[in-house]
Amino acid sequence: MKSLTSLSTVAVLFFASFVPAHAAVIYNTYNGNDDGTASNIHSGNGKALAFTMPATLLPGGTTSYDLNSVQMRFSGSASSTDMTVSLYSNDGSNTPGTLLGTLTPSSSFTLTGSVATYTFNATSLTLSASTTYWVAMTASVASGIYWHTSSPLPSPLSSVGVTDGGGVYGGGSPDTWTSTSGVRNSLTVNATAVPEPGTCVLFAAGALCVILRSRKARRW
Repeated sequence: MKSLTSLSTVAVLFFASFVPAHAAVIYNTYNGNDDGTASNIHSGNGKALAFTMPATLLPGGTTSYDLNSVQMRFSGSASSTDMTVSLYSNDGSNTPGTLLGTLTPSSSFTLTGSVATYTFNATSLTLSASTTYWVAMTASVASGIYWHTSSPLPSPLSSVGVTDGGGVYGGGSPDTWTSTSGVRNSLTVNATAVPEPGTCVLFAAGALCVILRSRKARRW
């Protein structure tokens, strides 16, 4: 009976190891307030914030992260159709480089005078170790969008080693922006850790070996 119970436990651990991971916050500049400088985003001025993934990804065994969504704090009078949030690679000058993908609003919305959090979802965007990424915000309207900022910022900005990569702004395409900014607008990055292939299988196999060895010892 004990052996059967032990084997059942291993089976549970084995299948539990394949339960899909959930998204977690890996980087965050929002500290529960909007007391910092708000950036005016419009057709002539966009803003991008960068974050840098650590050389060693956490939790242990993680090979990369799947970007799930970003959250940002806005107020104003524009609508979600007037705004574009995109992810860019980093070029050699620490500015946005190649467009990697465009994020989509979780639902249609219209900004108001009250500050609120809005979510933009990502599809098939991977975050790799030792790599800097830019989240860029552009608009097609002449006014009506304010990207808010917390003061003070959270400390630390990440619990898994992701660090601040800088801020830039400008007009036109983000890959042309060179003006640097010290304002770190509200940006929460949600991502799912991708486990190293075979890690879960090795764990379960090791546990099974321990049980089998224990059963063999009891026979003697």
